[in-house]
Amino acid sequence: YRRQRQMCIETVDIENTQVLDLFSGSGSLGLEALSRGGAHCVFCDSDKKSIQVIKRNVEALGFGGRSEVLFGDAFALLPLLSAEKRRFSLVLLDPPYESDFYSRAVNELVRLNLLEDGCIILAEHAFKRPPQFDCPNISCGKTHKYGDAAVTKIIYSEQREEQRERCCFCCLLYTSDAADDMQCV
Repeated sequence: YRRQRQMCIETVDIENTQVLDLFSGSGSLGLEALSRGGAHCVFCDSDKKSIQVIKRNVEALGFGGRSEVLFGDAFALLPLLSAEKRRFSLVLLDPPYESDFYSRAVNELVRLNLLEDGCIILAEHAFKRPPQFDCPNISCGKTHKYGDAAVTKIIYSEQREEQRERCCFCCLLYTSDAADDMQCV
C-alpha cells in the first residue's frame, strides 16, 4: 500500500510548501514531500523508535536543513507550533486507525490557526471509520480506497466559513477514482 499512499501525494502541488507530518511513523510521507520539492517539513511522533528512524532517514537523504523532528504527543506539540506562529500548506495525517485523532487533529489545526489558506490535508484512515469534522472552512475531496484503508483529501479555505457548518460524513465514503473532487454541502 506504500505506493498507493505516495500516489496520493503525487496529486498535490508540493513545490515550496511548508509540510507538517503529524503521527509520522517512519516519516516516509514527509520525506516523499521533501523529495518532491517541499520547502520544509516538521515531523511529529510520540514513539522514540520512530523518531530515531526519521532522524536517520532525514540525514541519509540530506534533508537535515529542511526538516525538524519533534518528539511528543501531537496534541501537546500543536499549541507549541501555534505559539511560534507556524503555518502549513500541506498536512499529512496518519494516526492510529482506531483512534479519534483524525477529527481531533483537524479541528485543532484549524482552531490553532496552523493552516495556510488552501492547505491540503491528506488523512489516512480505516475505510470503515472515516473521520468527521466539526469545524468551518473544511471541504472534503476524493477518498482513495486501498484494502481496508483509505486516504481522504481535505481542503482548508479561509473563505468558506460562512458557506458551511461542518464537513459531512457522506463525502468521505465516496471512492470513485474517476470522479471529480467533491465538496460537502
